[in-house]
Amino acid sequence: MHTTEIRKKKGISPIWILPVVALLIGGWLLYKGINEKGVEVVVHFKSAEGITPGKTKVVYKGIPVGIVREVRVDPGMDSVSILIEMDRRTEEKLVEDVKFWIVRPKISGGKVSGLNTLFSGSYIAVQPGRSKKQAREFVGLENPPPVPPDAPGLHIVLKADALGSIRRETGIFYRNIQIGSVQDYELKDGEGVIIRAYIEPKYASLIKKHTRFYDTSGITVKGNLSGLKVHMESVSTLLYGGIGLYTPESHSRAPEQAQNGDVFKLYEDRDAAEAWDTIKIHMPSAMGLTVGGSKLIYRGVEIGVVSRMVFNQDKAHTVTAYVQVEPEASFILRKNTKFWVVKPQVSINRIANLETVIKGAYLSCEPGDGEFAEEFVLSEQPERIEVLRPGRRFILYTENGDSLSLGAPVFYKKIKVGEVVGFDLSENGQGVEAEIFINRKYQHLVGRNTVFWKYGGVTVDAGWGGIKFKIGNLASILGGGIAFTNPSGAPDREAEEYAKFTLYDSYGKASKAVPAMRSRGLMVELRTPALKNFSVGSPITYKNIRVGEITGFSLDVDNDSILAEAIIYDDYSGLIRPNTVFWKNAGITVNAGLDGVKIETGSLRSILEGEITFTTPDDGNAGEADLPYPPFQLYENFKEAQAAVPSLRPSGLHVTVVASGSEGFSIGSPVLYKRIPVGSITDLNLTPGGDDIELKVFIKERYSHLLRKTSRFYNLSGISVEAGLGGIRMNTGTLKSVVSGGIAFFTPAEGPKADEDSRFRLYADFDSAKEADAVAHGLKIVLKTPNLGSLKKGTPILYRQVVVGKVTGYRLSPDAREVLVDVTIFDPYDALVYENTKFWNASGIRVKAGLFSGVKVDTETVESIITGGIAMATPEDSLERGAKAKDGTEFILEPKGKERWRRWSPAINISGAGGTGLAR
Repeated sequence: MHTTEIRKKKGISPIWILPVVALLIGGWLLYKGINEKGVEVVVHFKSAEGITPGKTKVVYKGIPVGIVREVRVDPGMDSVSILIEMDRRTEEKLVEDVKFWIVRPKISGGKVSGLNTLFSGSYIAVQPGRSKKQAREFVGLENPPPVPPDAPGLHIVLKADALGSIRRETGIFYRNIQIGSVQDYELKDGEGVIIRAYIEPKYASLIKKHTRFYDTSGITVKGNLSGLKVHMESVSTLLYGGIGLYTPESHSRAPEQAQNGDVFKLYEDRDAAEAWDTIKIHMPSAMGLTVGGSKLIYRGVEIGVVSRMVFNQDKAHTVTAYVQVEPEASFILRKNTKFWVVKPQVSINRIANLETVIKGAYLSCEPGDGEFAEEFVLSEQPERIEVLRPGRRFILYTENGDSLSLGAPVFYKKIKVGEVVGFDLSENGQGVEAEIFINRKYQHLVGRNTVFWKYGGVTVDAGWGGIKFKIGNLASILGGGIAFTNPSGAPDREAEEYAKFTLYDSYGKASKAVPAMRSRGLMVELRTPALKNFSVGSPITYKNIRVGEITGFSLDVDNDSILAEAIIYDDYSGLIRPNTVFWKNAGITVNAGLDGVKIETGSLRSILEGEITFTTPDDGNAGEADLPYPPFQLYENFKEAQAAVPSLRPSGLHVTVVASGSEGFSIGSPVLYKRIPVGSITDLNLTPGGDDIELKVFIKERYSHLLRKTSRFYNLSGISVEAGLGGIRMNTGTLKSVVSGGIAFFTPAEGPKADEDSRFRLYADFDSAKEADAVAHGLKIVLKTPNLGSLKKGTPILYRQVVVGKVTGYRLSPDAREVLVDVTIFDPYDALVYENTKFWNASGIRVKAGLFSGVKVDTETVESIITGGIAMATPEDSLERGAKAKDGTEFILEPKGKERWRRWSPAINISGAGGTGLAR
């Protein structure tokens, strides 16, 4: 029997191949599905119009990067959420600032966009972000986002009163080529519409600071009686709108490139862009400006005109000026530009804006930076000068700038090398910083060791062509300029621009502060009330040899005189001692009189520059003294120095004569004796009480013995006239003294010689002096009378109708019962007066009438009828006369004389009767 053997087969059945293959395919598909699955994000939009799930794509630069999977309404019913599956390769780019927006077909203002979506349907565009933070939920935009601020190109801002036809993506055109576009816009209260624009990088260089932008949309039509003007940029801008730009040609050669963030005004059309700008300037008053007449001038060029002025509605009623500015000058329309009214400036150093006296005030400006602006506040006229020529500027510090002014010159060795161009307070506010400009030709002269000081006075330019004087006011005299030097002879190294230096008040103070400058000689100070024609550099001479010079000027502590600072060169410094006397050598001195004209001249140098000279008197007062010496007095001339310094005077006698007035006298007026000049007046001063004038009189030595303490001085000035019934008498001195003034003296008798302490009274004329002398040496008696009557001071005393004395005064007696009349009998007529001499009133006319004797008229003299008089008579008999009268003897003044008194005719010896022979 056949046996069946069952064997187990090894291996896998082929039937399992299919399941395994299916498993592998399924695993691969699972792996691929998981690995290639997109990233889901949610984007919120206001509307899902045109969006279809499974169909609408997300596109970046024309390449699909995602697809819409689901659309649902948000819980608030005010927006929709769109679930988008983004390509996994975009996962790292899905950050919080990614932008999504829906691209639909759009027609706006004649412009069509998104036309391709008519066939393919709407799609969602995406713009990558720059953040590092991942996000999966976003808010979609209704419009495409603007170009990022940090994107290459130029990002600018345009300001407009209204948006007009401008929209996002509106093109910006230059010569009909689009160079940029509008990215965004917003409305801001008080600022109108703010438009953010973008210029492509390759065109950014076309935009300048002064470029003007204007709306090119539509057609501009302007008409008048002469016709119509139609302007249109291009058909595209007519249909779609646009912005054009215009750069004024006058600034195209040296333009300033626009920067990101610059602000420009958007004008309504090209004509408005090319028209003048109107700015507003607020000011406290009209400031002399006129509508239509006052200009805006910058660097001498008219760039605008005042078009209107209105009052502001404020408490001060300020004024606003509307100024039209040319387009070419639009660079001044910046926030920090300063405007001011130009006024005339006149000083010794600088005459500026003089044309405003005739043409009127005008506006000027200093361009500033900042944003575009159309409204400004008037500033003060700047204290500086704008210098355009090449050179270098430096800053000088001084405690005060009173003696400096704009335009003041800067000198180096008397050559003008620059000027003062500005002032400012120092940082700490304690001083003044003067800005100086040194011309490029001389800027190498200023080094780190340079020393500056204030320089002033009178500048003299002399040559064969004539003499030119430049005379400043007090400020310029004291320091109207600046000088500098290098103590070592040359600058050690050129100073950098705007290097700072100390400005000393004078050369002397600079020398004290900088030891290197003191090696030149001895510094001294000269006090004077006025400078006249002296200046820095004026020579100081000794015996006509130049030994020094003036180095500067300053006010003394009390500000009532000027201190001239001077240097005496080393080789001559030993000539100066504490008693040295300085005076001005005036160059030309003219003395004119009836005897001719006398002209005294100094050296040519003293005529041109002014000169100071000095001497040191050998009077024993030149002892040693510590340096520095105190200020020396600077006298006006040598005569004034002589009058003040006795040791400078020639040998002779100096006395004092007191006068009631100056009477036309002057220093140098002559002093005469018997009509011969013997001296002169050397000085005039008020007495301590101020009531009289003291004349300092010099008598030459060879005539000094003629002057005694009893001498009498009288005035020769003018003409003395005496009028009476006997005629007119005229007394004059010499013709020269009549014109120029003068005095004379006489010595009536021997007496002690006059000395330096002698004082005299000046009488009005010779007769007054003669009479005063007679009174001084005469007999003093007293007459008693019940009443004064017509008597007065000066009433003559008559003896045989000859004047022998006068009344010198009167007073009441101690018991007031009578009048005591003081009388002086002149020498030698005092010999006529005895104890029994009779005195009677000889005033008026005595008339005696009788029936048979007729009428008898009795009078002493015709003059006594008018002026009054006292007659006297002495008995003939010596016993009846009594003793000679003495000073103080009293007599009765009889009302009338007796006939027998008139017949008395005693013989009395009077030596020298009839006059003393006094010389005039």
